[in-house]
Amino acid sequence: MKAAGINPEVPLVNASKGLELNTLMRMSEVIKDVLPEQKVVILSGPTLAKEVLQGKPTAASVACEDMEVAEFVQKACNVPNKFRLYTNSDVIGVELGGSLKNVIAIASGFAHSMNLGDNCMGTLLTRGMAEIVRLSVQLGADPSTLYGLSGMGDLIATCSSPMSRNYTVGSMLGQGKKINDILAELGSVAEGVKTSKAVCDLAEKLGLEVPVSSAIYEAVYTDITPQEVLSKLMNRKLKKEESYDKIRG
Repeated sequence: MKAAGINPEVPLVNASKGLELNTLMRMSEVIKDVLPEQKVVILSGPTLAKEVLQGKPTAASVACEDMEVAEFVQKACNVPNKFRLYTNSDVIGVELGGSLKNVIAIASGFAHSMNLGDNCMGTLLTRGMAEIVRLSVQLGADPSTLYGLSGMGDLIATCSSPMSRNYTVGSMLGQGKKINDILAELGSVAEGVKTSKAVCDLAEKLGLEVPVSSAIYEAVYTDITPQEVLSKLMNRKLKKEESYDKIRG
């Protein structure tokens, strides 16, 4: 299929983050399904839109299986002193890092609004990162990618800033507000809302545990209270902390 006005020889740079609910496909897979000949590059990293527009410095990853294409986009989109780009051939890892961290960002806003403290935030980011790596590696990602800009870098930025839409959604959920009211008030897309369902569907399909993401799914889609969400996470069966080698699968 060829879309009108689309030149398959010109790289299409995708900056959207998420998973298609019905198919559980990544955004590059969705694009390729519609435009099979299109050269697709994924841009992902700590790029909160407001700060980027203000010209504040950041860095991100541009991922493509064809490194020549990735390098072309890197040079074309790099902005000295403001926007530094790194190439990566691990499209799966870059995409999943950028998508899955949105669910953890909701959890971060949730915990902050409940005034659970800095120790809780450190715990949440660490355990959330374990979920991201565990799931992504099972889907073919290189674990080292998840500790880079599109994984850890983006996770830190979105989990610590009220400028993050997902963080804002979580904060409002933690105050006991309902998701439909939150989204109406927000007036823009928070990718983590729907991604929370996709993550849980993927985890079930792969036989993996994703307790933080599951808790956020419940917070979004059921009438569970913030206190019940916290209790479910803190009172799970005690277990051994997985090693890096085990996460690698």
